[in-house]
Parts: sequence; structure tokens; C-alpha cells
Amino acid sequence: MWLVLAAACFLVAPLAFAIGRIGAPRPPDRSIEHALRSSEVRAPETRGAAAGPDDFANIRIENLCDVGFDQAYQLLRSAPREALTTWSRRLEALPAGARRTAAVKTFFKTLAQIDARTAVDLALALDRHDPRWAAIGSVSNAVPVAELPEVARMFTALNEKVSVNDLIGTWSRSDPAAAAEFLAAYPGDVENEDVASLMMNWAALDPAAAANWLAHAEPKRRVPETYASFYAGWVEHDRAAAFADLAARAGDETFLKAIETVAQNLFTESPDAARAFILALPAGAGRRAAAGQITGYFSRVYLGSDPLKLKADEVSKWLLTLPDDVWHEEIGQVISRWRRDDGAAVEAWLAQTPFAVRDRVLASYCRAFDWDEPSTGFGAGFAISDPHLRRETFRRIFADMTEEAREALLEKIELSPAHAREITSVLERL
Repeated sequence: MWLVLAAACFLVAPLAFAIGRIGAPRPPDRSIEHALRSSEVRAPETRGAAAGPDDFANIRIENLCDVGFDQAYQLLRSAPREALTTWSRRLEALPAGARRTAAVKTFFKTLAQIDARTAVDLALALDRHDPRWAAIGSVSNAVPVAELPEVARMFTALNEKVSVNDLIGTWSRSDPAAAAEFLAAYPGDVENEDVASLMMNWAALDPAAAANWLAHAEPKRRVPETYASFYAGWVEHDRAAAFADLAARAGDETFLKAIETVAQNLFTESPDAARAFILALPAGAGRRAAAGQITGYFSRVYLGSDPLKLKADEVSKWLLTLPDDVWHEEIGQVISRWRRDDGAAVEAWLAQTPFAVRDRVLASYCRAFDWDEPSTGFGAGFAISDPHLRRETFRRIFADMTEEAREALLEKIELSPAHAREITSVLERL
């Protein structure tokens, strides 16, 4: 008998100690987390009958954010549903502020990893706006992947405009079919961004199933951005098949965004991989779109940072490994950028290129002149050795300008008498 009582005391003591520490006022010189490091909150299967409703009612759940994850996890894992319900209401009733937010997030983030269904139920049961959404966000971010259907249930029950992009992005990596089924029935807003996330992950696992779903989706889902994500995923699953399929669709403008996205992703892998893709495309708009996606970072088409960390000299040399019809409209902007960094290097490189190639590069560079400093670009035009190409280059520059724009441009350019006569001859033939 004495042995039984001793064993019971041994099992109950850690839980009682932890409950007492959380229930007591905060120590003046150390945090509750530090006070609990040597204690343990025992799990339900080992805590026996020692921890009754009164024990859990006395816990100061408001201080949960002050303890370590292990202590919070063991406490919530050992608590009955009634205690969890009471605690969630007490946290909701706290005065607005950072401490309430922290306590609510800690409670629901921890509970979501223990019992996702209960965490969802309690989050939905909260009435006050701020704690409710803090709970919903914490649950959606913390549940294990296997419990994502509970997050889907929570979002469906909200019946409000809620972004499900994070849910779909995570869920579709493991079970895209289930994520697609949820999207099809979800009453809230479903953005094409959500569908694109689904397509990328699904195509990386099963492109045939993803393609079939997209083919039967609403027409508003079959947009360039969605196809771009679909092919980006397919390339990861079967590069050759994705290349072949895109090549067959390169004449359709709907798929140009996909071609651009694949080209950029491949360029981050290696310029050779991007080249192989471009050469797999038929000559025409698809090839130019693929190369233009990369050179667009030099032509200021894309604002913000450059995720590819491109170097103008490397891209210039890479472009010349592609067919002429791909690079001759693109290389000028890249050369212009390179010249600003190292004009001498540009001149040395041009001097080594064959005459016919150099003239085409100079023509593109001339057409990409800087309006603030046009003399350098026009200097490249005057360096073109082929008289016909030189005249055509200048003609293309001035053809679409108004008379006022032409005059404003020429006022900025320092022309020798011979070059002035040449430009005048071009203008007279427009």
C-alpha cells in the first residue's frame, strides 16, 4: 500500500509543481519560463486522476507566452476540452494589446500541433475580432501538413473573403487533388494566384492530372499566369516533355508568359539550360519572348531588384550564342548597360567580333540610345560599316518620332559636319 502511494506521489508531483508555478504570481527576478525549466507537465496518459478541473482552473493561462514551448505543449496536451475552452475565452477577454496577442498566438499555435480540430473549433468560437483573427492565423500557420483539411474547414466556415494562397501552396505540395477539390467548393474568393500555386505543385507531381483539371476549370482560370506556373512545375517533373509541349504552343500568345517563366527559371540554373530551351522552340515570337525575359532586367522593363543577379557582359556574350533573330533586338539595351560599367571592355569585345555580327550589335546598341546622353548611342550607329544597315538604323530611330521630338533629339547630339549631312539625308527620305 505504501509503495502504491509513493508511486502515485512520484507521478503526480511534476504536474502539480508545474501547475502551481504557472498559477502563482510571476517571480520578481526571473521569468516563468526559467522557473519551469526543471519541471514537467505530465501527458494525459500518465497524469492519472491527480489533476482535476480545479487544478486546471487555477492555472494562469494568461502567462502561457512566458513559458517555453515544451511546457506549453505538455500543459495543453494534458488539459481536458473543458479547460481548453475556458482558457481560450479567458485569453479573448484580456485587454487589447501586445500581451493578449502573444498569449492568443502561443495558445493556438501550440494547440494546433496537438489537436487541430479542437484548435479550429475554439478559434471559430471566439467573438472578438482581433483575438479571433490572431487565433485563425496561428492555427493556419502551425497545423501539421496531415491536418490541413482542418484549416480548409476553418476557412470554409468563416464564410468571409480570406486568402487561401498559403494553404493551397502548402497543401498542394503533398495532396494537390485534395487542395483542388477544396478550391472548387470554396465559397470565398479564389484568385488566379491560388490556382497558379496549385498548378505549379501539382504539375511537378502529376502533370497529366493537373492539365486535366485546368482543362475543365473555368475559362477565367486558363490565363497566361496560370499556364506559366503549370509549365514551371512540369519542367521539374519531365523537362523534355514540357519543352516539347511548349514548343508546340509557342505560336499562341497565351503561352508566351509560360515560355518567359521557364526561360528565366532555367537561366538561374545555367545559361546553357536556357539556351537549350530557346533552341527547342520554333523561330519566332516564342524565342524572342524567352530571351526578352532575361534582357528585360537591363532595359528597365522590370522594376525592383534583379533576382537573377545578371552581369551585362555575360548576358551579352550569351545572347550571341543564340540565332540572330533572337538577339538582334535585345542586345542593344544590354550593351548600353555594360558600357556604363566598363566602356573599354565593350570596345575590346566588339573589336573581336566578326564584322557582320559587330554591325548588327552596333545597330541594336544605336537604337537603344539613352535620351539623356544620345551621343554615345549615335556614335555606335556611325561606326556601322554597312552603309545600308547604317541608314536603316537611323531611319528606324526617327521614323516614329514627331517633328518636335526629332529636333529635341538632334539638339542633344554633337554631330560632325559629315554626320550632320548623313542624318539630314535620312530625314529627307522619311
